[in-house]
Amino acid sequence: MSNFPDLSSHGFRVVRELGHNRAGGRVTYLAVPIPPLTSKGTLKEPVVIKQFQFAQREAHWSDYDAIEREIQVLRGLNHPGIPHYLDSFQTETGFCLVQDYKKAASLAVRRSFDPAEIKQIAVSLLNILIYLQNRIPPISHRDIKPENILVDDELNVYLVDFGLAHIGGETQSLTLKLKTAPVPIPAKKLPYFSVGLLIFFAAAATWVETMAWDGIVSHSGTVGVAIAVFISVLVAGLGLVAAITSGWISQGMAKVRSRFGVKVKALDTVAAVFFAGVAAILVARFGAQFRATDMAIAAFAAVDAVVFMAAFEGEGVAQSCVQRGFSQGLAFGVSVLSAALGISLGMALKLGVVNGMVLGAILGTGFSLATLILYPPLDRAKRIARYRKFERNLIKP
Repeated sequence: MSNFPDLSSHGFRVVRELGHNRAGGRVTYLAVPIPPLTSKGTLKEPVVIKQFQFAQREAHWSDYDAIEREIQVLRGLNHPGIPHYLDSFQTETGFCLVQDYKKAASLAVRRSFDPAEIKQIAVSLLNILIYLQNRIPPISHRDIKPENILVDDELNVYLVDFGLAHIGGETQSLTLKLKTAPVPIPAKKLPYFSVGLLIFFAAAATWVETMAWDGIVSHSGTVGVAIAVFISVLVAGLGLVAAITSGWISQGMAKVRSRFGVKVKALDTVAAVFFAGVAAILVARFGAQFRATDMAIAAFAAVDAVVFMAAFEGEGVAQSCVQRGFSQGLAFGVSVLSAALGISLGMALKLGVVNGMVLGAILGTGFSLATLILYPPLDRAKRIARYRKFERNLIKP
């Protein structure tokens, strides 16, 4: 058996409760007319019935003034943003007010709106308030709060509950508190330490390689240069392959740990570093074979290991940039330009900074790299400024 009030004698059947204020003896219901069909056979629209239960122990008959005030206000209003007053009648326990039903949730219900939608809602609400103020005499709602502002799925806005409304020319103040979300533009930082390490490795690799191949180039001429370039590029390529393979090994170790329930994450890094170390030693021995005529440099077994580590670090910088949310294009550019700047600095150690080509290479790569490094924070600052400008005009009609 339903606990809803029987309003059939007044031509309505209560469907469900929409809200209540038990302490004040006010309950709001969704109801349908009886009979549900018009003379033309069409379905009648549902209505909202606000019941004021004065006979309840917690209620006060002084609230009847609020009902009379609300009825007086609603009867004279005709705005799409204000549900129309339809009827009112007495019951054994109090009084009922009938209005149009709007299928819309209040702003007290947690929802998400983008900035454009927030502006549309605010402007619609302000238009309703302007309509009320332009009435003769003007009307002040005096109870603007999320619970009394309804917004449907089409962003139509409705203002309800005129129980505290005031009719007349008395000056009223209205304060709107708007809370905006944090700036939805996350800060992203490049891996500056890794970039610096890459520049260092590239510079060291270039200087060491030029010293290592100096004797062979002077003895073999063009052939020596070709061998030097080929071996250096091959070693760098092996470094890139090793870096990618190390990443795969780390991921594979993580899967093995997960399968056997091992929680020591450091094993992933240990496996990757161990593979990289073994690969570096093998590459160093491979490169030393081609410099046997230059015993002073060949004795330094880690000549090609430096080139190997430079290439290894270059791939690491690119991956780190992508993981931090940067595009692959920017990640590739930062990695390549960092390596190019390091190579230019390494050449400067061998030929001197006063060399025109070397100086041009340093300035060109350095300026390009600085542009890429400064672009993310400058672009974010520009976007934040544009967002703040839009935010200031958020509720401007």
